[in-house]
Formats: sequence, structure tokens, C-alpha cells
Amino acid sequence: MNNRTVRVVIVLLSIVAAGVAAWVAVGGFENEILSPLPWGTLLPAIGIEELLAKGGVDVRGDTFVPFIGAVWGACLLLHVVVGKKQVPRMSIVAAILFAVLDTVYLVLSFRHGVLYDGINVTVALCGLNAVCLVALAIAHRFNRRSPSILSNYGFHAVFALWVCWFAFPWLGEKP
Repeated sequence: MNNRTVRVVIVLLSIVAAGVAAWVAVGGFENEILSPLPWGTLLPAIGIEELLAKGGVDVRGDTFVPFIGAVWGACLLLHVVVGKKQVPRMSIVAAILFAVLDTVYLVLSFRHGVLYDGINVTVALCGLNAVCLVALAIAHRFNRRSPSILSNYGFHAVFALWVCWFAFPWLGEKP
């Protein structure tokens, strides 16, 4: 197998992993920490469910969550197939934007999280988001110091899994 084929296989497996992470995040487990209902996958699923309901199709929205996670993974990982060593500027801007918005969301939603989910779950979800952001920053710094296809992939894999699993967790009354 040549290098491009290996990159394609790794990216495809990562896209599947993003779909699995999205499935786990929206109800794969009964655990509120492992399944935090992230808005990035849950809201599109609810939207699809509503659109289909208007057309007379009775399908649960969470059926589409793995596909939505895979789309997030594809959006964030497909460019790695090209083989660029440096993380693209657009990915860095997107990561910073998501990080800022997620942080603001967590601060503004903290009180509702404590009220509906309890202090332990809310703090754990905030902590997991912090861990993901630190991992993303470390992956970016590693890529800046020694650019490689692998470090570019690492940055985008962490970004995709964070967006699909822990970014913007549902804090408050559950839908």
C-alpha cells in the first residue's frame, strides 16, 4: 500500500470513529458524563426528525446521529488525505472559535447544569471539555514545532472527537 492509500484508510476509520463517538454522546450509554448530548450532533438530529415528521415519516432523530458525527469527522479530516504537513489556518481559526464559544456556553450554562444535572456531572463535563481543549492545544503546538502528516491528523482527530462527543454538552433540562 502506498502512503496515500494508508492515509485514506486511516481517515475513513477516523470518520467512523467520529460517528461512533457521536452515537455514544447522544445516548450510547445511560451515563450522563459519557453521553452529554452535545449540541453539534443533537440539534441537527432533532431538525432532521422534525423535517421528516412534517413529511409523515415517523423516525427518531437519534437514528441519524452516527451519520451526523461522520459528517463532522469528514469535514474536519478529509483534507488530511492530501498529505499536507501543516495544520491549515482555517482549522486553527475554527478550533479557536469553537473553543471560545464552548467556554462561553459552559460559563453561561453552568447554573442550569448544576440545577438539573448536579454539581458532579456539570464539573465533570466542564473538566472533560477542558481536557479536550488542552489536548487540542498540545496537538497544535506539536504540529507547529514539527509539522508532519501525522501531527496534522492528530490535531484534526482530537478536534473531530471533541466536537462530536463533548463540545457544547446539554446542561439543563433534557429534551
